[in-house]
Amino acid sequence: MQPFLEIIGEESGKKDVSYLAMIGLVIFMVVLSETALVFTTSGFFLLLSNLFYFPLIFINMKCYERGLTVNSSLGAVYFIISLFLVHFDVVDILIAFSMTVTYVAVGISIAMISKTNNENKNILIGSISNYENFFEEIQDAILVYNSSGDILGVNNAASRLFGLEKKYLTFLKIEDLGNFIEKDDLKKAFYDISPSKSGFTDTRLKQQDGNTIYVEILSSVVDPSKGIMRAYIRDVTSRVVAEEKIHDSEARYRHLTNQLPEMIFELDIDGNFTFSTRYSINLAGKTPEELTDGMKFWDILVEDDRDRARKNLEWFYKGMFLGAVEYRLAKPDGAVIPVMVHFSYDFDDNSAVQGIRGLAMDISQRKRMEMALRRNEKKFRSLFENSNDAVIIFDRDGYIIDINTRLCLMLGIRRDEAVSQTLESRFPVPEWGKISQMYENSSSEGVCFESRMQNKEGSFIDVEISSGIIDPGEGLYQAILRDISERKRAEAELALSRGRLNLAIEGAGMCVWDWDLEKDEMVFEGKYEEMFGLLDGNENSHGAIWREILQEEFYTKIMDLYSTCNDPERSDPKTAQFESEYKFRTSAGTYKWITVLGKVVKCSSDGNPVRITGIMQDVSDKRRSQNALSEANKKLNLLSSITRHDILNQIAGVRGFTDILSKRLPEKNSELLHYLDMIKRATSNIQEQITFTKDYQNIGVESPAWQNLEKVIESSRSKAQLRDVAFFNECHGLEIYADPMIEKIFFNLLDNAIRHGGSVTEIDVKCRKSRNFLFIVVRDNGTGVPGELKEKIFDHGYGSNTGLGLFLVREILGITGMEIKEVGEPGNGAVFEIKIPADHYRQIG
Repeated sequence: MQPFLEIIGEESGKKDVSYLAMIGLVIFMVVLSETALVFTTSGFFLLLSNLFYFPLIFINMKCYERGLTVNSSLGAVYFIISLFLVHFDVVDILIAFSMTVTYVAVGISIAMISKTNNENKNILIGSISNYENFFEEIQDAILVYNSSGDILGVNNAASRLFGLEKKYLTFLKIEDLGNFIEKDDLKKAFYDISPSKSGFTDTRLKQQDGNTIYVEILSSVVDPSKGIMRAYIRDVTSRVVAEEKIHDSEARYRHLTNQLPEMIFELDIDGNFTFSTRYSINLAGKTPEELTDGMKFWDILVEDDRDRARKNLEWFYKGMFLGAVEYRLAKPDGAVIPVMVHFSYDFDDNSAVQGIRGLAMDISQRKRMEMALRRNEKKFRSLFENSNDAVIIFDRDGYIIDINTRLCLMLGIRRDEAVSQTLESRFPVPEWGKISQMYENSSSEGVCFESRMQNKEGSFIDVEISSGIIDPGEGLYQAILRDISERKRAEAELALSRGRLNLAIEGAGMCVWDWDLEKDEMVFEGKYEEMFGLLDGNENSHGAIWREILQEEFYTKIMDLYSTCNDPERSDPKTAQFESEYKFRTSAGTYKWITVLGKVVKCSSDGNPVRITGIMQDVSDKRRSQNALSEANKKLNLLSSITRHDILNQIAGVRGFTDILSKRLPEKNSELLHYLDMIKRATSNIQEQITFTKDYQNIGVESPAWQNLEKVIESSRSKAQLRDVAFFNECHGLEIYADPMIEKIFFNLLDNAIRHGGSVTEIDVKCRKSRNFLFIVVRDNGTGVPGELKEKIFDHGYGSNTGLGLFLVREILGITGMEIKEVGEPGNGAVFEIKIPADHYRQIG
């Protein structure tokens, strides 16, 4: 620290000019008095005078605060002693007095010099203390070092900055600070300086704890002769961080302004571009660099707008109103862009206008919207005038603003007869109060009601009036009047027709039902109570009776309909239905049969039926007739079976006797043998025909039913003697509604192919769908059927056997509305095509 204090002493210990002058005066007076003593006094007096100077100097250096008193006293003593040493003549007395004055003056001067010296010393000590305090308390780190790199002194801030104690720092050299500061910056900051050149460096400093901060180093030469230098190190991390944030903010601002869908620009007082955002490329087809390279604002406008732009800028600079102006930009590719430019003044630091800022927005879309709005207004007017409904526009007070042509024609009035009048006065409809209540309550919901209006001729018209708000701000409302006279007449006719339908339903003994599965509600029309024997007339029990008697019976059929809503093969409404007959016990204890027909009329989004409607009819009498017929058929079948058995027994006897007879007839009697052979063949034919009736005695006995087509064909195949014939069945996933004898159909077709097809080696069965039919095609690769026989083969009695095979095939198919024909080419095999209506087949699985 001592060298640093010496530097401070050398800098601070400058002599005051008055202090030096006083010392000079004392020396002058002493020399003058000594000269006078030499020439005017004896040696003893000279010796005595000089001896008196020692106490004078000593006393004044110690008691300088009372210099005048002390020196006056010493002067008096000096004068008295001088009088004893002189001859008491006038000259000696004057000399003694002058020497006394000199003596007192020198004493006073010495006292003043001592006082000044002590004051300067105190000031110097105080300055050193203040300077040391300032040196230690200053927030910037200070390093004092010499040209050899030795660190001579540091302050507390340096210790905090580096994270080292001051005593350790003073043992280091500047080169050792390379552990904290990059070496290139270290050399630049501490050594690249001279007496005429200070060093200023921004760098990063890694502290002892590992943190890195930003510092600013200012170094200078303090004493060139001794090579003493000083460096101030300031932590500027917060400033650097703030500058980085400002830089980032400016970057974000520039990025934001460049990303804005508007062109932001600045102009000087001559209209030259001085700044522009990047959106100028999209809007004007010019980069910011091109605009600021001597282009004026009006240079980017179309020719017709340039003079107006110049005048606008002149007005603006004269203090005229500054706002938004619409211009048209001319892009280099010839495109014209309408823009709205918002101007504002750009002031300098003295609040003087130095330019204009502007923001240009592309208003092409707005222009298109305005044009579309005008077109829509025209369309609205056209719709308003050409609407099939009458329209009235009125205000909050009920005054009519406009009516359309339809209302004029409906009521036979002119437009001017209604405009400016109130609704109530011009069209006296009692229900207008509902509209008044709507706009009195400021309701946004419209009102709708029916009423009657009278035309100019006095006739009444049924109308449906729908009213709502057009513009709440302006208080505009509208009322749409629709002539519903035809609808009213249709509703009356519908009610009449519904009454007739109800009479027909009741007359037919039917009941119509509608089942909402979502709400689990059922509605019945017709003689439901009579059908189910509900004698108490309690309608609330209908649903319970329905569930108890019917739901469990046909619930599985309804579940089967669930798949029809999402199944593309079964989504046709014609197939989404069912029909079944059920027997139940009425509340009266009797049994009845009813037919229930149902159809899905609505499905949910997930494919489940949510509404089914249908009819029910009491078929008890029909069922009794069918049962009686079935019993009769059973008895006839039994009789036929017994008769067939007896006939076959008799035929067996005939065949036995003919065999005996043929053995006993002479061989030469050829005529009798011929007749006997004819009797045998007739007997065989009778036997085959009787045996054939056994297979087909049940035709029509049982009701048609849904049957799996693939299984029926496979069963027929297993019973037919196909031997080595290859068979292919491609009918899968189908059911047909047919007589239970349908299996005999396919058996007969396969057997017919084997018997009459010649060398048949392959038979295939395929199914083909059309919009309204299913075709089952049975094909073989035999000789085929000649063209002239394609219809004869289905005639009764035609054929080499009984002549009933294909005839009965057509008859069995006809029971359920099916048809069969042969469509093959002669010589290329027989092709039998069975045609099934759409409601007699369905997809399964």
